[in-house]
Amino acid sequence: MFLRLAWRNIWRNKRRTMITLAAIGFAVLMAVIFTSYSEGSYQRMVDNMVGQSLGYVQIHKKGFWEEKTVDNTLAYSPEVAEQIKAEVADYPIVPRLESFALAAYHQRTRATMVMGVDPQLEDDITKLSSRLADGQMIEAGDEAALMAEGLAEYLGIGVGDTLVLIGQGYHGANAAGKFVVKGIIDLPSPELNKQLLYLPLGAAQYLYAAEDRVTSLTVHMSAKDPIMQVQEQLQQSLDTANTFEVMNWTELSPEMYQSIEMDRASRDIMFILLYVIIGFSIYGTFLMMTKERSYEFGVSIAIGMKRRQLMLTVLMEIVMMAILGALVGILVAMPITGYFTLNPIEMTGDMAAMYEQYGFEPIVVFAFVPEYFIQQGVIVVIMALILSISPLRIISRTKVIQAMRA
Repeated sequence: MFLRLAWRNIWRNKRRTMITLAAIGFAVLMAVIFTSYSEGSYQRMVDNMVGQSLGYVQIHKKGFWEEKTVDNTLAYSPEVAEQIKAEVADYPIVPRLESFALAAYHQRTRATMVMGVDPQLEDDITKLSSRLADGQMIEAGDEAALMAEGLAEYLGIGVGDTLVLIGQGYHGANAAGKFVVKGIIDLPSPELNKQLLYLPLGAAQYLYAAEDRVTSLTVHMSAKDPIMQVQEQLQQSLDTANTFEVMNWTELSPEMYQSIEMDRASRDIMFILLYVIIGFSIYGTFLMMTKERSYEFGVSIAIGMKRRQLMLTVLMEIVMMAILGALVGILVAMPITGYFTLNPIEMTGDMAAMYEQYGFEPIVVFAFVPEYFIQQGVIVVIMALILSISPLRIISRTKVIQAMRA
């Protein structure tokens, strides 16, 4: 009965109800869109940097992360591979040999990150072939290179040209070699696009005189997978006291992780300000509703309705309006975020140049996650319950004679 009465009371003054629903819906809409945009950007940035290079969980020789040299490489044997695969059977293991070299072509040179990979396995995971701007994908056994587009543009090199790499190999050995550029890829990360070069793993091991050695074994995962759980399993099964070190992406790239967390904190402050502003609007609507209905409240109490029953009815009205407003905001936000999740916004011109200048891919990506909608709806309902304290107190202190004279 009280539920039906509360529902009818909401629509007795449609204008007031629509204003309240619009205020609540707008708050939810803006919060969901901002959350979807920011989380989508974070996810894209992490996938570009972590997925293409570091990995969400990485295994390397103990001490390698403090001194990243070829001398601190890890002996990669079938026994080691089987031991690791037994612990993470659901996720592929990607061996990589990473180092630096001076890349030269004609009169131009640049310090380059060289990554030796298993071409087939790497392509299955990171989809390198889908990013080919020119040429073909490298294959195991090739004496050829796959070069990032930004690096190729700087050196002025093209497919079929010969690149010279000069560096330092395992235990001080000279690392020098010539490689034909077989393909050019457009990497999503502007930083990696300026300096990354892929070689077949065997060719990289020969170049650095590091046969059967790798700098890291990456467990290919996604941000939604149980990263910490896999890390703990590997730490317990491997000899992390003397031989191995297992790190997750937040430890591998603390600067990126801290930057994301700081940005989330500033976003949360903005959300608080947004909800405070909207909260005052909702609070004013609740007070206006209480004031306009003071005569009604007085009459209801006078004819025998208990105060707690009246307060319960008004509380139901407030909760209903909060839920309806949240649903309005969610229903409007869902198609917007869904569309831009499937169709990211690609920046062009000066805006794209500004994004690349700060090391970001010039693309705006949204993340469609149901949790974001539910979270904002719950926040609005809780806020409405808190704001309902004042109207309920007014009802509890209502004097019947004064209310009926108003």
